[in-house]
Amino acid sequence: MGTSVNAAPRCVIKSGHQLDFSAFLKLAAPYRRQIAWVAMLFLVGSIAGLGLPWLAATLLGTLFEEQSQSATLVVFLLAAALIVLTALTVIGGRASSDLSFEIQRDVRKDIYDHVQRLPVAYHDHSRQGDLLALMTWEASQLATFLSLTLTAVPSSLVTVAGALAILFYLHPLAAIFLPLLIPGYYLILKIMGRRLRNLAQQVQEEEARVFTAAEQDLEMAHSIKAAAVEELRLSLFDAQLLRSRAVNVREGRILATIGPFIGLLTSLAFVLIIVIVGQDLSRQGLSASELLSVLLYVALLTRPVGLLADLFGRLQGARGTLQRMQEVLKEPVEVGYASNGKIDRCRGAIEFVGVSFAYPGKPEILQNVSFKIEPGETVGVIGKNGAGKSTIAKLLLRFYEPLVGQILIDGVPTRELQIQELRKRIGYVSQQPYLYNASILENITFGAECTDQKRLEEALRQSRACDLQSQLPAGLETIVGDRGVRISGGQCQRIALARALLRNPPIVILDEATSMFDPEGEEDFVRESSMAFANRTVIIISHRPSSLTSADRVFQAVSGRILEVQPIAG
Repeated sequence: MGTSVNAAPRCVIKSGHQLDFSAFLKLAAPYRRQIAWVAMLFLVGSIAGLGLPWLAATLLGTLFEEQSQSATLVVFLLAAALIVLTALTVIGGRASSDLSFEIQRDVRKDIYDHVQRLPVAYHDHSRQGDLLALMTWEASQLATFLSLTLTAVPSSLVTVAGALAILFYLHPLAAIFLPLLIPGYYLILKIMGRRLRNLAQQVQEEEARVFTAAEQDLEMAHSIKAAAVEELRLSLFDAQLLRSRAVNVREGRILATIGPFIGLLTSLAFVLIIVIVGQDLSRQGLSASELLSVLLYVALLTRPVGLLADLFGRLQGARGTLQRMQEVLKEPVEVGYASNGKIDRCRGAIEFVGVSFAYPGKPEILQNVSFKIEPGETVGVIGKNGAGKSTIAKLLLRFYEPLVGQILIDGVPTRELQIQELRKRIGYVSQQPYLYNASILENITFGAECTDQKRLEEALRQSRACDLQSQLPAGLETIVGDRGVRISGGQCQRIALARALLRNPPIVILDEATSMFDPEGEEDFVRESSMAFANRTVIIISHRPSSLTSADRVFQAVSGRILEVQPIAG
């Protein structure tokens, strides 16, 4: 599974289209002790349960024969067995629940960790709803399968074997007859299993699409209202729900068919055994309690047989989840995580050398670009939309890798640097600030290794975010809402800028970071930026000339090239 840089993976599962049971064993390996403990509790409970039919039959026999002294002992033993069985069931159920949540947490954590380390290009082309479904509902289903369904298999098998052994002792003919039903069970599972395997995958895919549709519409709530298309989006969402319902119904009908058919075979066998034992009663010399024991042990077999049939259905769903998980976990993480290179004292010198780049499936947006930025220099970048301005920032941050050429910081190629060490040296503020549904203070201190009060106050002042303390009733404790919906766009940008400056990075990239400032706020920002950006290398990407008056040099992105132009006078 996905792991942190220095941590060993919990398990390594080879990817592939076909999954066998060994894949589940590898996934369960880290929890083998807990699984064994739960399975043992269920197993002991199963063994204790094997004595109940005999005790119940014996009790009825003693009552019919009016043996009160013997009946008292049997009642005591039966009550003790029931108490022990209940205690084991409770302890086993709790242990199974605890194990389920532990597996669920680890699976979600490993998927989350791996997804976080995947390249930006992967996130550009993946559906967030699919990943959310995998980390939530599907991870929960898989954990339940491993902690409850799988751990119940040994006890079910022991119940079947034990009941058959006791039946063989009581009435060999009845015990020999029951195994003859196995081919019938196998045939039912074989026929239904082929359809279930494909349906389980379809169910998970359609459920993931439901997650995706809901997540996208919630994120676009303002736009949906502004366009007055609530009914249209509802109809589209309902159409997806109908598709999900259709495959769920088909799967549910098959699962609902397997159990009754297997139950029918078992019930027919039960009836035949009654006939066989009844006809053979006088010849075998069976007592009433022995006859009742035979019938109760035959009835006891129905529950584990049903659980084994349920196991087959759940196995198909778990296989689909595991396959989807593998498809994500086989994706390679960004190569920079494994690097050891770092710059202890970054001065902020930046150089692009013959860099060309194209987004997947598109023509080159940068062609043989070369330029140099000196430490402490402020550089502006202008150009039309799609000219490659923001691409420069994304390449510098290694969100993407150049097709050819290299990028250097203080003379060291960025691809030789540990990717997190590189990004810690860069404060990046985008046009669309990314804020958590938390307080302003929590958003500003997000990612900061040091939250010194003096440094915080300085970052607030330099970003013009100090005004938020007086403008908002709760000050810095104001909750901003999802993506900052409870505050203005300009306030969001100030928070993002304060976050970048708090980290005190030697390199700062402002990608349209003041586009939502009002003219007065932008003028104040430009006036104070000389102090905020002192001794830093700053790249300001903007359409607004007023944002670039503090730039020492200005580059223009045009036709795949980066050309130096006349600086903008203040």
